Amino acid sequence: MSDGLDAETPPEPPPRAGFRISPLSRDELYAFVDAYTKDYGITQSSPREERFFRSSIPPWFAASAHRVTIGVELPIDHSITDEEELMREQRRVSEEALELHSHRSWILATDGGVDVPKSAGVGILLSSLNSSEIIEKASMNCGARPCSYRTESRALLLALEKLMIPRIRHRRKTLLVVTDSQSLLAALNKGPLSQTDWTEDRIWQRLLTLTCAGWSVHLQFCYGHCGVHANELADQYATQTMESGQYTEQGIAPLWHTDLLTCFTTQLTNKWRSTIRQDTHRYLLCGTRPSDLSGKDLITQEVLHRQELVHLARARCGESELWGRLYWAVRDCTNQHRFCNISPEQSAYMRSNNDPTAPGTDTVPPSAREEDVSPVRRRTVTRRRKEKCPHCDSTLTGFLNLVSHCRSFHPEHPPPLPELKCDFCDMVFPTRRSTAQHRNRCAHNPDATRHLNRSARRRSLLPQDQPASTSTPIGPQETLHHWLLECPGTLAVRQRLGIEQDLRLGKFSQWQLLHSRKLLSLLDHLFGTQMALYS
Repeated sequence: MSDGLDAETPPEPPPRAGFRISPLSRDELYAFVDAYTKDYGITQSSPREERFFRSSIPPWFAASAHRVTIGVELPIDHSITDEEELMREQRRVSEEALELHSHRSWILATDGGVDVPKSAGVGILLSSLNSSEIIEKASMNCGARPCSYRTESRALLLALEKLMIPRIRHRRKTLLVVTDSQSLLAALNKGPLSQTDWTEDRIWQRLLTLTCAGWSVHLQFCYGHCGVHANELADQYATQTMESGQYTEQGIAPLWHTDLLTCFTTQLTNKWRSTIRQDTHRYLLCGTRPSDLSGKDLITQEVLHRQELVHLARARCGESELWGRLYWAVRDCTNQHRFCNISPEQSAYMRSNNDPTAPGTDTVPPSAREEDVSPVRRRTVTRRRKEKCPHCDSTLTGFLNLVSHCRSFHPEHPPPLPELKCDFCDMVFPTRRSTAQHRNRCAHNPDATRHLNRSARRRSLLPQDQPASTSTPIGPQETLHHWLLECPGTLAVRQRLGIEQDLRLGKFSQWQLLHSRKLLSLLDHLFGTQMALYS
């Protein structure tokens, strides 16, 4: 006989200590990989680079590493904004750095090119920096999905193996390597015993082979596509090789594990992005780019306070009580932009009530005409009651100020006790906060209705008792994207803060503006004391 209690299966016991989820089988893993790599020509049989566990260079073999010098940095004037002038500056500093080593016997220029699905890593050997005569050249297919760093590193390894190692016994033993890959030289600059990748380790093996034979090698970075002769020759050869598909080396370079992971990440990211709604406030501003999590102002690199980070995040997502979806829902108003879609009746009514946002008035409210200060640093507007000192004629705002006053000017008297009884009825409450909340809503309080209507969540810039509108709401929606980039009503404020000009000149990007105090300042200028109320 069953009473129904045993109808349900008892819960499964917790897993034992040391329990692990069963790993995927090899077939399941390969099926997953094939699904995301088949479009790039990568299969199970594609050659992959050897796994790197530790350097193959013994410490005593690195004794001649001092004969390899690397020039990684080329300082330029970063205040230059004109593209042509910047290119001339890059060419000047590059040629000056190369000229210091122009006496070397061999000039090796390397370059990598990527034009999906084509790629190439090339190296050319020159007799001098300004010579157009190529002594010998080498090229290799780097696969369908390599990154630019990978093609540059394969190009340098190929050039050392095919162009320089065969000349190791030559009587002239000075070499200058020219490359526009600063990241590759920065990785090599860590030294032969500190490499963490197979290709860079092999490059150092070839360099040490040369130095042990008496060679002196200098690797010099130069800016690309700015007119440096040796680099331009290598770039032209890489472009021609990719167009013709004719390489000096047979086969394809082994697939780099990092490129394989990047392929997976790209595919999964694209799949995720295809599921994102494109009609949202944040997508209009940021697209699918994730927010910056550094906690810094991306324009000034200053650390932002917690409240500033919260305000910026709410602004980017449109979850603000001052505009957007939350504003429309709480205020029960239309979603049309208040500056661009307002009737003459509403405009006249707002001007008659001295509304700072009314058309025809100064766009910037008086509270925002001060110095550019973050709204978080402004003093919050409060509605505290007046407290009269029982020992003198002073009147203080707020109970804490009254206590401080009594302790400073009347130390002979004990500090006053808080008033926990409602001023309009006989009800008594346990705390000052509960008393104040009741007082603002007390039925006997003549100002109770006014407090309710003027609370932060109830009041709208367009009053509820406004006259009827004769216009049809057809203007743009009130979004941060419209405030920042399109609204003619806020143009004067954007120009006054320098945002309009700086965005146009490229001093900072829209992405940096969305993570900076400049955005908070703009919102403070637009909404005045309301922004301070929420901070």
